[in-house]
Formats: sequence, C-alpha cells, structure tokens
Amino acid sequence: MILVLSYGSAALAAPPGVLSPCAGCHALNGVKKKVAGPPLAGLYGAKPLKAGIKVARWDDASLNRFLWNPEKVDPTTRMFFKVRDDKRRAEIIIAMKALK
Repeated sequence: MILVLSYGSAALAAPPGVLSPCAGCHALNGVKKKVAGPPLAGLYGAKPLKAGIKVARWDDASLNRFLWNPEKVDPTTRMFFKVRDDKRRAEIIIAMKALK
C-alpha cells in the first residue's frame, strides 16, 4: 500500500481536530501522562519505543500500515482503532508530522 499525501488534485492539509479522537489514549503535546499509548508529539521519524514492532522508524509508510491495521505491525498493541479511510489516514499522518 502506497501513501500519497495529496488527495485528488490538491495537497492535503490536516483539518482542525483530526487528532482529537487520538487524545483519549495519547498525549498530543509530548508530555508523558498516564494514557494507553505513547505521546504522539515527536513520534514521526522516531524509532518505536518498544521492541517487537516491525518498523525501523515511524514514517509515512509505517504509520500508514499501523493506522490501517495496528495488530499487524505490533502484535502486542492495545490500539483497537483502525483507520480504513485513505484520506483520513493521510490527514492524521500530516497532523502527526506537525506535532513537536
């Protein structure tokens, strides 16, 4: 599966609030707090935080695969949410890139 960060004829921008559903389980500002998943800020381009994940670094392709089917990339994940819509996955990845 190839992720193209453009949709149709226009470049895709992350809409406001695209990461809101993620905030229930992930910190969006990089501050570790007691949540189910890792902080999303700084995740893009980083190595996975735990062993056993079939990813060298989190990039467009690996995040696309993970968001499509988390258990296939990380069999021990607690993430149950699968993003099947191509445009939505691209928007999420764009928004994650912007998090510092």
